[in-house]
Amino acid sequence: ELPYTVAEGLIARHRIKRKDFLEKIAQKMTRREQERMQRTFERHDLQLDRASANMELTRQLSMILGMKRDEIVASLPEIEANLDAAARRAAREWPTHASRIQVILDVSFSTKSSRERSMRPLAVALSTLYVARAIAGEEGEVEVFWTDPLLGARSEPAHPLLVRPRGPTDLARPLLDALKQKEADLLLICSDGFENSPAGGFEAVWDVWKERIEPTLIRDGKRRKALSAVHINPVFDAEGFVPRRLAKSVPTVCVHHGSDIAFALVVARFDAGELDFEALTHLISSYALQVSNVDMSLS
Repeated sequence: ELPYTVAEGLIARHRIKRKDFLEKIAQKMTRREQERMQRTFERHDLQLDRASANMELTRQLSMILGMKRDEIVASLPEIEANLDAAARRAAREWPTHASRIQVILDVSFSTKSSRERSMRPLAVALSTLYVARAIAGEEGEVEVFWTDPLLGARSEPAHPLLVRPRGPTDLARPLLDALKQKEADLLLICSDGFENSPAGGFEAVWDVWKERIEPTLIRDGKRRKALSAVHINPVFDAEGFVPRRLAKSVPTVCVHHGSDIAFALVVARFDAGELDFEALTHLISSYALQVSNVDMSLS
């Protein structure tokens, strides 16, 4: 009858086989314990009751990025279904209307992060892609651009979940590639902001686009409206006490969990002046009422 964390320390002393222990303790584990131990159960040919089905998006992706390539490929249909469901849950809480979205993902070597938070920035980057797909919906379109210029070649991984950190942080080139495509409603950039190939390249390209090229295209009727961009930064800059920005004219939000991305987009719209304070408070009040109604229904 002991909780998992206590019983775990006693199995060696009492010479209990680990598989037998896991099988008996499964129903007494908390949801977080089940999420953390899911791969251990799989190695012992035991099944948890879909522990990952309701797991937060970035937690799922962090777990997946720790799996071997063959394991990911073998379980891809189930993995994709769980990720899509988590992304839809996140997008539904804070609705953003955009049917065509462009996503620039930083997959440079720095997204490997530290030993303690291995692959966390990459997990947030992939979360951005899945939330963007959920926002666009089945009839929308999401186009992804990578900092790694080799991605998309025949010899490279065809699926985003197989991408691993590599190379320098070049955001100017994928930005140029995105701007060459047909008009989008929203541009999302997920990066730690430490651009080094070249440094400041993104801001230089973006400023020329916003100040010279885009106004001309709108005036000539080649574009309907100005492109909105949001920089999602998965890393907090300890030196500046704020998330590092890519450009002064692009709102930056610090996000550690994919479930917060949709709300971050609302905050970014407010920061960019696209949403006034009254509209922002109305959205927050509506969300608070929704959450309180859910809590009452569960009590």
